[in-house]
Amino acid sequence: MLSRPARVARLVALAGLLALVSGALALGAHPVGHRMAALALLATAAVAGVLAPLFGRAATIGLWTARGGLALGAVALVLPDSRPTTALRIAAALVVLAGLRVVARGANRMGDLPAWACSAVGAGVAAALLAPGLGGAVVLGAAWLAIAAAVRATVPTRRPAAGFAPALAEAHRR
Repeated sequence: MLSRPARVARLVALAGLLALVSGALALGAHPVGHRMAALALLATAAVAGVLAPLFGRAATIGLWTARGGLALGAVALVLPDSRPTTALRIAAALVVLAGLRVVARGANRMGDLPAWACSAVGAGVAAALLAPGLGGAVVLGAAWLAIAAAVRATVPTRRPAAGFAPALAEAHRR
């Protein structure tokens, strides 16, 4: 699936934790909640490449479309609240969802993340954009942490061989 899944899982988990902190700040009515949500969207754009399937040009186009929508949404979160800003947030959410749908269609081969990963991130982004003051970024953080766990599950575990280090193998069995 990935050349260094442990490192990718850590980056994805970091983006998830940033989104969780952003949602917690928004729930606490902290004044920097919207700015942290914008940072969480930019972190999502940075690690969104994890969702891309191994093959397919359409998925690459969908990924770049989603990244553009995430950047637009981050800008909309920093602007003062008004009707045009709300319309911009809705448009950004629709662009992200359309891009992630294209990415999810391409993820059907062995080694790709399952399609639920794109759906989870799409729901999280929509929640973060449409309900930033209600802690919508918590949904995005939970989605990224679930994806980090899925990526981490692909990492093979290292066990000492019994022939080379019998003492380590004995200690491992206890």
